[in-house]
Amino acid sequence: MYTARFEFDSDRASEFTIDGQYISSMDFDLVEDIIEITDQFQDALVDVNVYCHETGQTINLSDFTFSI
Repeated sequence: MYTARFEFDSDRASEFTIDGQYISSMDFDLVEDIIEITDQFQDALVDVNVYCHETGQTINLSDFTFSI
């Protein structure tokens, strides 16, 4: 299982979160699902952090791309 923490642009946050919060977390079974969501909403995202429950590792997707 993975937990993805999505940070949204302040201009778009209200489209994705309650009360315009900038950050929202979701649990996923597959990394591919996180990639799909990130690709779909990349124009609204500032950053994405992913925590792997199995390994205890956290990665920041902005470390791997120039823009999310």
